[in-house]
Order: sequence, then C-alpha cells, then structure tokens
Amino acid sequence: MNEGIYQQAGDGAIQIARARDVIIEKQRRFVVEEHLVTQWEIERLGRVYVRPQPDEIWNAALKHLEENRFLLITGPMGIGKRSLALSLAQHLNVSQIVRISRLNYLEDLGKVEDSMILVGDPFGLLEFDESDVREIEAHFDLVEKLCAENNYVVVTSDLEIFNEVCRQTRLLERPLVRCRIELGGTNYHENERLRMLEKHIDYALSERRISDKQEQWISQSLRKIARELEVPLHIWRLVEVELPQIEGERQLSGAIARASDIQRAIREWFLHLDNSQQCFVFTLAIFNRLQQQSIQRMYKEVALRLRELDPTISVRPPGVLRTNLVPYVTDQGDLEFSQPQYREYLLKIIAQRYRMYFLELVPTLFRGIALPPDDAPNWLIDQTRAMRIAVALATGVFAQYGFDDELLALIEDWASHPKGRVSSAAGIAFSKVAEDKTRRGEVLARLRNWIHDFSEGGRYKRWAASAALWRIGQLEPYCVLEDLEFLANDPDDYVHSSVPYALKRISRTSAKGIMPILTRLARYQDERTRQEVANAADEIGRDHRQMMLRTVKEWGYSNDPDLHYMAVLTMLMVSRFTFEDRVTLVRDVIGQDSQLLGEVWLAALQAEGGDVDRVHRFVEQMVIGEHLSKGVVTFALCDAYKRAPDIMQSIVELWKRSDEDCLRRIAFRFRILAACDACRRVIQVLWVLYRWLQRPS
Repeated sequence: MNEGIYQQAGDGAIQIARARDVIIEKQRRFVVEEHLVTQWEIERLGRVYVRPQPDEIWNAALKHLEENRFLLITGPMGIGKRSLALSLAQHLNVSQIVRISRLNYLEDLGKVEDSMILVGDPFGLLEFDESDVREIEAHFDLVEKLCAENNYVVVTSDLEIFNEVCRQTRLLERPLVRCRIELGGTNYHENERLRMLEKHIDYALSERRISDKQEQWISQSLRKIARELEVPLHIWRLVEVELPQIEGERQLSGAIARASDIQRAIREWFLHLDNSQQCFVFTLAIFNRLQQQSIQRMYKEVALRLRELDPTISVRPPGVLRTNLVPYVTDQGDLEFSQPQYREYLLKIIAQRYRMYFLELVPTLFRGIALPPDDAPNWLIDQTRAMRIAVALATGVFAQYGFDDELLALIEDWASHPKGRVSSAAGIAFSKVAEDKTRRGEVLARLRNWIHDFSEGGRYKRWAASAALWRIGQLEPYCVLEDLEFLANDPDDYVHSSVPYALKRISRTSAKGIMPILTRLARYQDERTRQEVANAADEIGRDHRQMMLRTVKEWGYSNDPDLHYMAVLTMLMVSRFTFEDRVTLVRDVIGQDSQLLGEVWLAALQAEGGDVDRVHRFVEQMVIGEHLSKGVVTFALCDAYKRAPDIMQSIVELWKRSDEDCLRRIAFRFRILAACDACRRVIQVLWVLYRWLQRPS
C-alpha cells in the first residue's frame, strides 16, 4: 500500500493506512482438506440419526439429488437440515463431503469432482444490498457448474432467511431452486424423537460420555423427556452437552430446560466464561462475517485495547480458545458459531452487559477500520466492506439499547461520507435499530433531520437517508413513503436518483403507494435517474406486472415529453412485459415523436447494468415485424451515431450481414445518409475556405 497517498488526507487517513496492515481482509487460499467432514462424524451420524417422517421427505430429497444433483433444504434452527444432508451423502456413497458456509468458497472448488458440497446456511450473514444480490446470483451459476462436474450440491437455510432471499433476488427463477424440501416440527413426532433420544443415549454411553448413573436417571422418563424436546438439536444438547455435567437426578429437570431454551443456555454459558474467553466470543460475535485469519487478528487488537480497561484480559492462542468454546463454536472448518442464530443472541447479551467495552472501541479501533477517508480509492472501500458491515450491524444492535454519543457520531460520519458504499453503513445500522418496533419512531425522526439537511455536504446525508429508508420500508412500507416522496422532489440529481432503487426494494414487500413517486421521478431529465427508474420498473414488474404496465402506459399516452421518453426507455430495457405490450406502446409513442427513438435507443444501450442484447433484439423484432418503419429506424440510427459512433456502427455491421432483408436495407440506407452527410460537411468547409480566399487583402 502506498502510504504517501493517505498522508495528505490527515490523521484519520494515516490511521487507516496503519490499520490496513493488521485488519483488512486478504484472500486466503482455500484448502479443501480443512473443510472435509471427518469419517468419525459420518459414523457417529449413522448411529444416532433418525429419518424425518413421512418417508416421502427422504425419497423426494434423494430423487432431487439423483436427477438434478442439487438439493435445497429449508427449516428452522435445529431441525436436522445438515444431518439429513450428511445422511443422504452416506446413502449416495460419495468419495468426500466438503462442508462450507460461505458462497465465495464455491469459486475455489472448480477442481472438486465426485463429491458432495454442503453449503450450510450461507445467507444468514448477508445484508442483501446490490453487491450481495449479485453475489448470490453469480454463485448459483457456479453451483450449476459444480453439479455438471459430477458433484452433488446441498444448500441448507433457515426458512425465514430463504424467504427473504427470494424476495430480494431472482433465485426462484432458476430451475435448480425448485429442487427443495422443507423440514418442520411435524416431521419429527414424539415417536421419532423418542427413538432419537434412545440412540443418542446408547451412543453417549458406549463412548463413555455419560456414566451409568446418568443413563439411569434419564431412562426413567424417556417418553416425557421426548415430549418436551421439540427438535433434534434439543435432544443432542441434552445428551451430549447438559447430561454429562449433572451430578444428581434432581438436576435433570434443569438440564432439560437448558437443552430446549437455547437463548438461556447461551447466556449462562457466556457469563460463566473467563474474561479472555469472553473477549474472544465478543470479537467473533461482531466479526463473524470475516475469514478466520482476520478474526484472529481482530481478536488480538480488541484484547490489547480492552486490557487498558481490564488487566485480567490476556491474549491466548485462538486455536486453544476455539477448542474450549465447543460446542457453541465450530472446531473444524471456518471459525464461526455452530448455529448462525447464536451470534444474534450473543450480541444482545453483550450489548446489555458489556456495553462500555464496545463504546470504548468505537473511537479507538472501529472508526479506523470501518470509516475510510473521503478520498479513499475504490479498492480500499471494497476491501473494508466486510469490516464496515460487521461494525454497522453491531452498532445497530447496541443502539437498540440507547443512542450513545459514540454510536451516533460514527453513524453520522458514515452518512456524511461522499462514497455511497460507505454511507450505506449508516442505513444498515439504523435499520438494525428499527427492527425493534419501540425504537422505529426515533430512528425515522433522526432520518428526517438528514432529509432536511441542505447544508454543505448535506446531500450525502440525504442520500444515506434514502439508503436507510428502503431497509426500514421492508419492515413497514407505509411509514417511509412520505419521506421518500420528499426525497423524490429533492433538486439534487445525486439524491433523487437514489429513490428509484429504494422503491424497487420496498415493492418486494408492498407496491402500494409507490407508483405516484415513481411517476414524479420519471419526469427528471438526468440520465442516471432515468436509468434507475427503468431498472426499478423492470424489478417492480416482477411481482406487480399489471400495476407497473398500467403506469408505464399512462406515461406513454400522457402529454408530457419526459414521460414519453421514460415509457419508451422502460419498454426497451424491461423484460417483464409481453412483447405485444411493449411493441404497442413503443409504436404509438414513436408515432407521436419519431425523433425520440434514436436518443432513447442509445440511452438503453449505454445503461449501466443493462442487457444490450435484449435491447438490440427487441428493436430488431420491431423492424422485422414492421412495427417501425425503415425510415424511422434509419434516421434513429443516424441520430444515435452522432452521439456514439462506435456503438451504432457495430449495429450497422451486424445488420449488413443479417439474414433479414429489411435490416440489410436499413444498414445500406444508413451508409448512404452517412456518406451524404460527410459530403455536405466537406462542401461546407470548401465553401468557407473559398469565401475567405476571395476577401480583399
């Protein structure tokens, strides 16, 4: 890193430069052997596993794998999703099972063959911003490639989180995602839970994990206990975690209660750890998104800072700490909690009991790693993204229990940053606070202060407010529409161009009330806003096709030329409407203003993230079907060629070689007109030169 770049930016920038050597994530080489399921775990599963009922669940799962080599298992925590996947792998007799929990690891599995790849709960750590959405969809392309390499791929996910993924992405449009089964409490009735409990006891006794006396205490009321333990995780926790610790029969009822009440058990476990272990768990709870090396480095940084408050905190080898924290922390593969929900439980406990530690770290450590300088290059902003989101989520959880000055200052500084990828962290933090309904009103009041901030630099806060409002709007859409309407009337292009994206995200929950705001935005003439409106219309049309189509038709048949432009641009760029609907509207609008086509056509081709092939095919189909005259299209080509000759020349070259006679004719006419235009310019220049030479000296 070139520190000279940052020495010009002030002390904060130098802090970033120094901190980068310690905490910025470096891509660690993926080692398959570190993520293999051990033979011991497979053998243990074979002795304790009970299949879910009815048998159709197992048969359907096996059929999906045999026919499509892919399976998605959804269900609540502890229902046995991972155990079902491992049992299926054992039945299919695969050569190895690779267990990962991060989608980006799929990029490193290109050479893996004849294996089962188990992706455990990969969506729980995502924030579903545009970057996460692209990542999910891109990595499912890799899943399809891995299946083609003779691998089986199984993805597990909490049902609520998967439903959120479906709302935020186009995952349901992929055929593979239909290979899905859902597990629930009804799949393990009392008899199945009783069999599972008996198997776990037999296994624990044979491995000497419980004594004969402990086995006698629990065996006296097996059916009653099976009735109280609702999911397989509770049974495993009772036999292998709680039962070995009790010293008398009277303690059995407490062990059963702790086994079934995970939050209570985690609280008691965490509070009984020593200070150094708590510091490690504290770090893991905040930075669970990061890779193992980064977490270990952060642990050392956090421990050294907190020793100033508590000298009893010592820095211990992370490997030793990890072993001592099993079963709540994984002992193999990635360093993380054994269940994704444990992190949320622990953050809330830490926010209540150890608040001063977090507040102490905000100005001394977290600000440096999560707030790059205003002039930071994009690569630095990208590399600190995971850190920033981790700190923002933790800040939001802590702010649920009060807005301390340190927390507010950090959120305000995020919001004031000129780079949107940084200022969006303020939205993440505030939306996390707003998950608590009792704090939602206070969050919205603070955002309204930002919305009305027209001071120098206030535009960044207004943009950040938009980024926060769509996140809160997914929780309660109607409470943010008035504020988004205010931002839609903001005179600053940078601010109002952020609103279409917010409307698009909110529409996945509810589209009521957003169309008038989108129509207001459609009247702007800046290209960024126009492209964002077209993209929003495409996305809204996925779930609300008729409503969106009706709105675009209103634009096309209005008397407003700006709405005409947006109607044509939307129809060129979207894919949600039928070809007939798109053709009819474009033909009618172009019939009123034939000069509009070239300008809008070029804008659609140049749109960031747009589908150039789709736009081009649509125009071709309109020409071939004689929905647009050859003359209109020829002059549109010429008009667009003056603004972007490279793009339009490539289209002409394609049409020159086309099998369609009408396209070849347009390409020929374009060449004649272009040549004539060039001749006219030459004649004009010669005429001016001749007149100049004729002037008297």
